[in-house]
Formats: sequence, structure tokens, C-alpha cells
Amino acid sequence: MSVLQDLLGSNRLDFNRRVEAARRADASLDTAWFSRLLLEGLDPLIESLVSPTLGAWVSQSFDLGLELARQGRCKGPMADRIPRLWRALAPLSQGLAPEFRKNLSKITNALFNLERWGGRPDEFLELLESVPERSPDPVGVVLVLSWLCGVPQLREPALAHARTMPPQILRDLLGTDADQGGLDAWATDPWWSASRKAPHIAGWIGGFAGDEGPFPVPPTVQAFAEGLFVHSGPRVFQLHADRFGQFLAPTESVPDSPPLNFPQAQRSGSTVRLPGGDVDVGFPAQGLVLAQHGRTVAASSAVSFQVCVIAS
Repeated sequence: MSVLQDLLGSNRLDFNRRVEAARRADASLDTAWFSRLLLEGLDPLIESLVSPTLGAWVSQSFDLGLELARQGRCKGPMADRIPRLWRALAPLSQGLAPEFRKNLSKITNALFNLERWGGRPDEFLELLESVPERSPDPVGVVLVLSWLCGVPQLREPALAHARTMPPQILRDLLGTDADQGGLDAWATDPWWSASRKAPHIAGWIGGFAGDEGPFPVPPTVQAFAEGLFVHSGPRVFQLHADRFGQFLAPTESVPDSPPLNFPQAQRSGSTVRLPGGDVDVGFPAQGLVLAQHGRTVAASSAVSFQVCVIAS
């Protein structure tokens, strides 16, 4: 009998009562998925834990799983991803204490946010499954991996956590770039790598709202001291971009600071002239708008619903 089975069996009436109460509150409660979460996720997660508060942690995790099932957050790919996430945390489970429920909830929400923010959740899970047991900070590991899997707005907090990690764990997460000044370089240069590329198109982001994109009309980019912003009709977004991904964060308005003008000497038709080389954005010269913040250039066009992101 597993640790979880023993703990649930010793107070079976109370746990069954909680499930029944949840089912009465919401007849659509997916009890089959909840049972799967306990078996495939929670069971391996707590199997190796030894603590006088283990029973309380199981009880709290049980209620967290019930809440996830009640909210219907176990639909689609997440039905497989959540049990896989909890199982992947098993080698790091000791690091979830003493606030086991809080940290497990925070990490589970991180997986939902990764998907909501356009990251790569399946790549994230693969990387998490390969993290060595020795890591004492699973929340920090999840933050760093979320950044690496396409959530550029997490770069600053991820780097802050990374600075507190032992060198070998940092190397496991970030590779040899971490040994070659990556933490300091990424703080100011989102495109840094030990083998730097020439200026290039790093990606395209956006799309027409009628096709589930964010823009009701062709967008216009603008730069401020605070970063890059994108207007599209009544909508305003801040553009976050680095070597791991791009994201448009909705915001109420652009900053109050003066906008930064793109130097005319750095443009020629549809070509952007940068110190390390030229990049043709492929938009017509007429109606082309360019904006630059640090090492990132954004281009928009009156004839496109996408923004071109350039790493300089």
C-alpha cells in the first residue's frame, strides 16, 4: 500500500464526504479525472516524503485537486499535463515544504499561465522532468523554466531567482551560457548568447482579431523608456520579447514619458540598418513604422496585422 493510500484509507469517511459535497455543489465535477490526479500525480509526489505534517499536506492537496476538478481546469491538454506536473515534482517535493499547499498551487497556476501567455507547456514539462533531485527550490526552478519556455515578461524575476541557485543547478537549467556571463548579460540584453547571431528577425506576433488574434486593425509600434508598446484601435499592449519567446501584455495606456523616435539614418526603404548588419522586414516602405528599445526593434505596417520582432 502506498503512502497516499494509507493516509486516505485512515480517514476515508472524511475524504469521501468532501468529494460528495463537491459533487452536490457542482454536478459536472469530473470525479474520474480527480481520481486520476490522485493516482498519477499526488501519489508519486508524496511517496518519498517524511514529515509529521504529511497528513495535512495530503489533505490540502486533496482539496486543491478537488477545486481544479470543480473549476473545469482539467479539460483538453491540461487533463494530462496537471498529473504529469505533480508527478514531475516528486524528486523536488521536499523543497515544497513547509508551505506545501501554497507552493503546489503556485506551481500549478504557473502551468496554466504558461499556456495563457503563449508559452510552451509541453517543453516546460519535459525540462522539469529532467531537473536533478538536488534542487532545493522548485518554485524558483519553475519560474526559470517558464521564462525559458516562452514567457519573456518573467525574465527579470527568473534571473533574480537564478542568482540564488547553486552553480551546478544553474548549469542544468541554463546550460553553459550560465557559466559565460549569461546572468549579467541577459539583465540588459534579452538576445544574448555565447555564440551571438547577427541582427535577424526573431519572430512575428499578433494577428487579426477576427481570426482570434489581438488586433482589430493593423497595429502601430512605439517605443518609450519603459519598453515597446503596440496600438491597435482602442487596444494597447506592451511587447515583451527575448531569445526564448514573445508576448503581448494588454495594458490600459502607453507611458506618460516622451516616445523615442527611431533614427532615420537606420532605415532605408524596408531595410533596417543596425550596427551588426542589415535586416529586411519585408513590409512595404510606405506605411512602415519602426521602434527600438535596447537591443529589440519592432516593425509594423499599415498593410499587416502582425508585428515583426528584430533582435539587434
